[in-house]
Amino acid sequence: MPKERIVFDKKGIIVDYLNGKSHAFDNLMAEDISSVAIEPCKTGLFKNKPDERIVITRCVPSEPIVYYRNRVKKEYDGYVEGLRKLCQENNIKFIKNP
Repeated sequence: MPKERIVFDKKGIIVDYLNGKSHAFDNLMAEDISSVAIEPCKTGLFKNKPDERIVITRCVPSEPIVYYRNRVKKEYDGYVEGLRKLCQENNIKFIKNP
């Protein structure tokens, strides 16, 4: 069974993501999240394959947390739905670009 990379709570999320070449864990409360965007992108060796990604932007200036559809295949739609619900309940900006 694959490991969950985003664990949802009523008031925040726990994220497991790549920070450079190492894994990092963060416990982000709803007030720490500035916005969540679902946007198209290009991936692959030559950046020619269309893909989609989740970009979580924090209030404190730092690198955004990014999850690509092709890397978290089965869990991706659940992450999008969970983030949409979290954003609605906590008045966080949720952007879905076509």
